Amino acid sequence: MRARLTALLRPLLVLALLGALGAGLLSQVPIRADLSILLPERQSEDLALLQRALQEGPANRTVMIALRPVDPPADAKARTDQLAELSRTMKRALQDSGLFARVANGSLSLDDAALQPFLEHRYRLNPALAADAFSPSSLNQAFDRLLVELRGLGSPLIERIMPRDPTLRIFEVAQLWRGDAGPRKANGVWVGRDGTRAVLLARSKRAAFDAGGQGEVLDAIDAAVRTVEQTHGAITAVRSGPSVIAVESRNTAESESRRLLIWSLPIVALILLIAFRRPSVLVASAVPIAAGFVAGAGAVAAVFGEILAPTLGFGAILIGVGVDYPLHLFAHRRPEEPPTHTARRIWPALALGAATTAIGFLPLVLSSFPGVAQLGVFTLAGLLVAAGGARWILPWLMQPVHLPPAEAVWDRLAPLHAALGRLRLPTLLLTAVAAGWLALLPGSQVWQQDLRGLSPISETRKQVDQSLRADLAATNPRYLLAIDAPDMETLLQRQEALQPTLDKLIADGAVAQVDLLARYLPSAARQRARLASLPDAATLRQRLDRALADQPFSPGTFAPFVTDVAAAKAAGPLTPSEIAAPLLRSRLDTLAVETTHGQVRGFGFFEGLRDEARLRHALAHVDVPGVRLLDLKAETEALMQGYRDETLRWIAVGALLGLGALAIGLRGARAVGQVGASVLVSVTLSAALLVALGTPLTLFHLLGLMVVAGLGLDYAIFLRQAVRDGANSPEAGRDGRRSVAICALTSLSVFAILSTAEIPMLGQLGVTVALGAGVSLLSALVFTGALRTHVTVS
Repeated sequence: MRARLTALLRPLLVLALLGALGAGLLSQVPIRADLSILLPERQSEDLALLQRALQEGPANRTVMIALRPVDPPADAKARTDQLAELSRTMKRALQDSGLFARVANGSLSLDDAALQPFLEHRYRLNPALAADAFSPSSLNQAFDRLLVELRGLGSPLIERIMPRDPTLRIFEVAQLWRGDAGPRKANGVWVGRDGTRAVLLARSKRAAFDAGGQGEVLDAIDAAVRTVEQTHGAITAVRSGPSVIAVESRNTAESESRRLLIWSLPIVALILLIAFRRPSVLVASAVPIAAGFVAGAGAVAAVFGEILAPTLGFGAILIGVGVDYPLHLFAHRRPEEPPTHTARRIWPALALGAATTAIGFLPLVLSSFPGVAQLGVFTLAGLLVAAGGARWILPWLMQPVHLPPAEAVWDRLAPLHAALGRLRLPTLLLTAVAAGWLALLPGSQVWQQDLRGLSPISETRKQVDQSLRADLAATNPRYLLAIDAPDMETLLQRQEALQPTLDKLIADGAVAQVDLLARYLPSAARQRARLASLPDAATLRQRLDRALADQPFSPGTFAPFVTDVAAAKAAGPLTPSEIAAPLLRSRLDTLAVETTHGQVRGFGFFEGLRDEARLRHALAHVDVPGVRLLDLKAETEALMQGYRDETLRWIAVGALLGLGALAIGLRGARAVGQVGASVLVSVTLSAALLVALGTPLTLFHLLGLMVVAGLGLDYAIFLRQAVRDGANSPEAGRDGRRSVAICALTSLSVFAILSTAEIPMLGQLGVTVALGAGVSLLSALVFTGALRTHVTVS
């Protein structure tokens, strides 16, 4: 009894220590889950600058929200009124939280703080001033409109603004800059395309990748939803955006890890209990796995300073591979043999498999893709530590444990093993056919061309995001303009020179709108011309007197207007660097960025592009330097191809290094050929089966195939050893076959469960390795069977 208790307490204490280390590490190291983690460090400058503009701009802090009543009224007008009330209540609740820099629901915010930057710069910002804007007749018409506005709901604000801006130009400028006219409106607020839900945009004050801060933002949105429900009844609320996806991806990763463990652990436990009939085996086998996980995560954190979500998810793969090491030790343990002797006896085969697999992942460390490089570091450190733990820590932990010997039933596999050895030639022919078939297939059927296929974001989350973007007229563009210039002023002038061409395209219906920086901010040259056209103070007073002759306003009411116009005329142009207001600044930062060479690149975003051919033709013949049309689909497909080609090159280098390690460890051409052929066949047939099932290969399938190669090495090495040892001792051959069978069954179970993961990358890895584990076992049996006649050759 005391020995059994010791056998349980020792590994439990070690696991508790490893758990504390792992929890402390993950609580201190940033974990990222956004799609940009898939972009390489050496990507094209266009994509790098666009990525930076979008990350540093307002988009990354913006949350899209939709509210739909659970029980809407039957009457159409009542439904519309209800959506408007939902939207306004939600907006107030979000603003009251103090966590949002801006909340937009389609209505122009009629408050002094929101309008102040537009009031201050109204004569230097777009839209353009009419040539007769300050003529007596135009001023008289403005006063007529002013009287109408003063009778409306906005009269308190109008009364405060009119002494400085009787023409109400402030609202023209604000409407252009705020861009509130895109989505569909009903009762003055945004609604979805089908008119059944209200939609809003909320821009948080928190940094985009501040996980804790963004968590508070999402909690504030949930609280606002509850406030709306208290007033208007039950609603269905959905939200999305980069910050939402980042937070929910992290939460999903945690919940998926728990779910996978809840399903995996009982199955693995059942397999081990049936095989070894000792509960202590379950606890002890987790120690090398946990040690490998902590070591891998620690190595990544030390090298990169952060851990990417795919890397953390890849830790689950270590469970399927690293668990083989303690299982080999348990399966080869003989009655009354000290575990240290067992570990020493099987160490050459175990070390060879672990070292060869780790060496195969070694070149990935040099990849220019952060995700691939991190996976290389994690796997290299994790597998070596897991193998070392099985060799030196596990024997101490299992010292008091007496395991039952392998039963004679495992001897029945020997004839099947020998018979399968006669299928080597047919297996090689089948593999050659599969490889030829893959080579002849179109690339689109073999490889995933869409970068989103690598995304750690679930399909459900993608659909919610796309639906909200469509409702808010914020769909991601395929095409955009890039305009290069030596400085910001030249950029604005080039965009203004390009504007007539774009205006013609808009008039012809080729495109609905083009969002350029010059649409909002004129160049300094154009601002000077506009300011020069403003009347001087004396002239403006004379025109005001004439316009006010038949108006009911008191003399002197518009003296601040004269002062403001004179101040604008004297102030000179407004440069981008002088703009500090958050709304204006965020738009500028999205539409223009500095390049690595100290120049400036402006981006133009298309709305409603309908005629790509006409757009290409117009831009090809425009006489403006530095203008290019970017095709993001082509850019990302090229990126995907570069991603794939570089990873394949590193895998090939890893395979050669692994083959060298195998040659050193096996010390014989025939042995290397048998094990190497087994691995090659398992990887090739697994890839062909995936494609035959209609699954184009992604990076994670490739990494899964590398895991398949590792499993294949392990199975082939130990099955070959079982045949060699079984020639002299049936008991030794029985141990080897039992260990490989248990390892294969465990891997199949764990990765089959992993294939059900909601996170796409984990699902891709699970499907690949579950399929590959079965193929690897069969391949290893084929290429190591019927070796009795040459067991002495090695």
